[in-house]
Amino acid sequence: MDISSIEYVVFQHIMKRGTGKIIEENDNYLLIFDSVSEGYYLACADYESGMKILEKYITKDWKLLMVTEPERKMPAEKFRVYEAKETLVNEAMNAAGASLGKKAARKYDFNGPMECYQFAFLNADGEEVCFEEEVNDLDSKRVDGLSRKMIEHEARGLHAEMKDGEAGKLLSEMAEDEANEMTEETRDLLSVRVADENDFSMLSANYDLISKEELKDLVMQGNILLGYDEDRLVGFIGQHHEGSMGLLYIFPEYRKKGYGSRLEQVMIKKIRKTGFIPYCHVITDNKASIRLQKGLGLVQTKNTVSWMWR
Repeated sequence: MDISSIEYVVFQHIMKRGTGKIIEENDNYLLIFDSVSEGYYLACADYESGMKILEKYITKDWKLLMVTEPERKMPAEKFRVYEAKETLVNEAMNAAGASLGKKAARKYDFNGPMECYQFAFLNADGEEVCFEEEVNDLDSKRVDGLSRKMIEHEARGLHAEMKDGEAGKLLSEMAEDEANEMTEETRDLLSVRVADENDFSMLSANYDLISKEELKDLVMQGNILLGYDEDRLVGFIGQHHEGSMGLLYIFPEYRKKGYGSRLEQVMIKKIRKTGFIPYCHVITDNKASIRLQKGLGLVQTKNTVSWMWR
């Protein structure tokens, strides 16, 4: 299967860094396992091909699965009517195309799915976009893992003892805060450094959307950046294991000043320096996060992806 288009940026990243193992592929699908995230990733051209390959390989040992959603062939409104009638669920999912994740989660007893838009740092012609301004140099510690704003919470099923909708509301509010245009002061004064083990207590006290074990792993790999206004820590951002930017957190007293946007710019530049395309996943109904990504010049891909977990 051709995965050269930006719709398959996750697969491109995993295969380029050499951590992906191809389980099976043909012209209609590609199934890989990533040794870093310990997840399975399925790209497919249509619903039937996707379900066929899952039926062949899936086991109860699979803890994390991401699937690309085929192009929708039925209006969402009509699909919901079909889906409401249990006897027509299979027909509806087959016709809609965009429900592969929903069908797989139901059939194979996964939590989720969570459907997300993908955003990549490209222009309309698919070329990389460069920031005109320079950012402060980062420490030389290696940053080669990846992250996500909400996926790192949901895709692992680590709900962090939060009530339904609470995490989504929190992150949406933070994205709204950080979507504001950065001030000249923010642009000039923000500096960054790579978090180390001495920062773990601070990070874990302020960010509980992933497990402490995973957070510690990201810290030890040098995958989290801290942002400073002079000597004041204003927030942090990270890179999660499978490929997307995230873990963005700005301390309350520094919100609505553009620090979140600035931190993401720094992360984008860092990822580009390693030769990868910066990208992120945003839950489809998180309008504030969508505005933030578009405001930073990221391009929304045509397809969505669905995450599920056990």
